[in-house]
Amino acid sequence: MKKMIAIVFCVLASQYTLYAQWLNGGNAFGANGVFGTTDNFDIDFITNNNAVGRWAATGNLLINTTTDNGNILQVNGNGWYSGTIFTTADISVGSHGVFGSHLNVGAHIDVGSHVNIGTDLTVNNNANINNDLNINNNLNVNNNSNFNGTSNFSGTVTVNDLFANNTMGVGVSSVTAGYVFEVAGSALASVAWNTSDARYKKSIKEISNVSDKLFSISSKSYEFRKDEFKEKRFDDKLHFGFIAQEIEKVYPNLVNKDNKGYYAVNYIEFIPLLLQALKEEDQKINLLQNELNELKSKLTVLEKTTGINNTTGKVQATLEQNVPNPFNGSTVIKFNIGKEYTNAFIGVYDMQGKQVKQLFIEKGMEQVTLEKGLLTAGMYMYSLVVDNNLIDTKRMIVAE
Repeated sequence: MKKMIAIVFCVLASQYTLYAQWLNGGNAFGANGVFGTTDNFDIDFITNNNAVGRWAATGNLLINTTTDNGNILQVNGNGWYSGTIFTTADISVGSHGVFGSHLNVGAHIDVGSHVNIGTDLTVNNNANINNDLNINNNLNVNNNSNFNGTSNFSGTVTVNDLFANNTMGVGVSSVTAGYVFEVAGSALASVAWNTSDARYKKSIKEISNVSDKLFSISSKSYEFRKDEFKEKRFDDKLHFGFIAQEIEKVYPNLVNKDNKGYYAVNYIEFIPLLLQALKEEDQKINLLQNELNELKSKLTVLEKTTGINNTTGKVQATLEQNVPNPFNGSTVIKFNIGKEYTNAFIGVYDMQGKQVKQLFIEKGMEQVTLEKGLLTAGMYMYSLVVDNNLIDTKRMIVAE
């Protein structure tokens, strides 16, 4: 506005009416002065014989332009405002806008380039910024917002609909390279969705054999080093998660490292891996259950064919797994019988419950050696029987 006061007005006498003489350096009319036209023509402001603005017949004020685009205030170039600006209608800025304090817009705001606001920006309708937006405090937009450049907000952001075509940061001085959106501190959302339509994807394959890799990852509890990284706005709560450097060794595609060398983890994509691991473990459980049922069935047959009583766990004796297993030449079966007994033996049975070998146990013995002999390759069961009581049964494999 100071620039406008310094303007030398060159006007045609037929166009303008001054109710008192307009003096260089100031006027004292003794009453309200009038500056304007009495017909439907624009008033151009000229300095050094160049048009630097226009007061249009429509009532619109143009600065550094004479092309009226229909807005009340039109500025072509950089603008700087030290106080609060409040409008009840649209505001349009062709280039840069710098506001030292608040900017309140009653309707739309359209800016062709950058906007820098010292404190708050409040827009009651749409906000369209074609380049960067920097606000040192709060942003409130009651309708849609479109930012084509980088957006940085140091305070509270309240927007009904927000669109940033380049990058956007909240609570950060700049967005870390490799990311389009960054928030320093906690973020709250009612619902979050991830794009997952099959039409967007290619090279789709089933996931398998993830249990071993997934279970090799160690879960950790930790706290953030908030005092050393104040710009991240870490909290002081206890957290649970993974260490990105460990994840990188197993699933490098779930880790991202920025241009400063700091890591981030894609926790969301652990969900399908965990689901697949659960399925694989469920398959193992079902297989073991089937084998257990089969073993119980074989034991029932064994009891009927041998007359042995199933008293597993009632007699103080133990049976260990044979070593080696599988075996080809011979294998050792260890056991412990912790009481006086009359007779004991190790019975070897095929998978139909038929006894194929019997190894008698003498008092004081703690192991027996089983030779392959005429045993054909395959799976067998062996049982420890003490005084006609079945102590335990295990499986073994005879190799080719």
